[in-house]
Amino acid sequence: MKQNITFLFLAMSISCMSQNTKITIKAPQNAAAKATVMVSDMFWGNDTLAKGTMDATGQGVLNFTCSEPIFVDISVGSKRMTCLLSPNDDLKIEIVGNTPESNVKFMGKGSIANNYFAQSSSIINQYFYFEGKQINSLGAEMFAIHLDSMEKALVAFHSKYTSQNTISKELSDLLALKARIVPLSYKKNYLMAYFNPLRSKDITPPLLQQVFGEIPMSNALLKMKYKEYAMILVYHLYELQFPFLIQKTADEQREILPKMEECTDQKIRKGGYSPVMQEFLLAKNICEGLRNGVSPSRLAIYSQFKVDFPNSSYLPALEIIYNKWLLVSQGTSAPDFTGTTPDGKQLSLSDLKGKVVYVDVWATWCGPCREEFPQAKEIQRQFATNEQVVFLYVSVDSQVEKWKKFLKDDLSFKGLHLNLSEAGYDKIAKDYLMSGVPRYILIDKEGKIVNANASRPSSGKVATEILALLK
Repeated sequence: MKQNITFLFLAMSISCMSQNTKITIKAPQNAAAKATVMVSDMFWGNDTLAKGTMDATGQGVLNFTCSEPIFVDISVGSKRMTCLLSPNDDLKIEIVGNTPESNVKFMGKGSIANNYFAQSSSIINQYFYFEGKQINSLGAEMFAIHLDSMEKALVAFHSKYTSQNTISKELSDLLALKARIVPLSYKKNYLMAYFNPLRSKDITPPLLQQVFGEIPMSNALLKMKYKEYAMILVYHLYELQFPFLIQKTADEQREILPKMEECTDQKIRKGGYSPVMQEFLLAKNICEGLRNGVSPSRLAIYSQFKVDFPNSSYLPALEIIYNKWLLVSQGTSAPDFTGTTPDGKQLSLSDLKGKVVYVDVWATWCGPCREEFPQAKEIQRQFATNEQVVFLYVSVDSQVEKWKKFLKDDLSFKGLHLNLSEAGYDKIAKDYLMSGVPRYILIDKEGKIVNANASRPSSGKVATEILALLK
């Protein structure tokens, strides 16, 4: 009997978008695979524009509406690709294979830009590896040389491609600009790791300073919702913040950090940015601040942003993030979690109800986590005879034996210890909005959250905050 599988798709409209865009996919090795078209909210999430399932022959059609060019992520099975689509585009995509590395060919209206992106991405990937290693593992001089070779290869490719295709100057400039963003992110990430002005006094090699230039201020990439551009602008925020922290003592930095987003907000407002760029940077600054919870300072700039930009397209995403933090705000019940102790027993946070609990989420591979341990041990000694206080160390190590050995080798590392499974870590990260480790959580005797993003041991505040809960 002939099997008849209908390709299903859901077209979802976004406000003010009215013209149809069509994507026809041919992927023989992806029969019955899921297909989606997503657009970034320019923060942590995506909105679905269209989704469906490929038919029995690996073919399908996705439709959605838009009123201006936008960058989207198209996924078919395990294959992901970033594409630029415009109103009334009729893009045809052929995928050979069913792996993330599968070859892709674009045809039809909208293909010129997307074939450019596919080929420039291949060049970037080619130059990102040297003798089987990623170039960001190399020394600064060698990293800069390979990055420079990548830049020259992209310039040569751009010249050849634009001479062989009829492309407007506006589109040509956009293509060249977009091709720079990912390599520029490699550079900024490398500089942050090895030449961070807060940790290193080393001078950046001249070639590394020069290659790919600095982060461009592009209204076009923002309006088109290119998420990699939104990500690289975080480095621009860091560069705005460095002057507040450079040449400050550790104690002075700790005093500044709670007000950092407020200081950065003021700097952005006085920075002479275009209205489009200013709106985004202000919103991104709030978003980055909310990664660490809600504070009076962050709430103040968030409230002012809503007054200044009541119709901002970034408000829905900020509201989602803010509302999630309300679920773990002071006075709410602490979400429970369960892990395994070094001797193989199960221990849950809820088992400790009736005691003040200072939770330290860490990993053996986390340098900043380990740097806090001397101060953490000193705080524990202050409460060594108080049975109403528990220091709970929650390891997220996947290599359990390495974690056990770490504890065995340091007998002074007291407190209660447990290790979370991968599923357990996913749960605590979701429940407590963790973006990484270390993370500290303070919980009162009733099992209520005092602070879901509590002070670090080195802050000098932890002992006082615990004592306040014992009164």
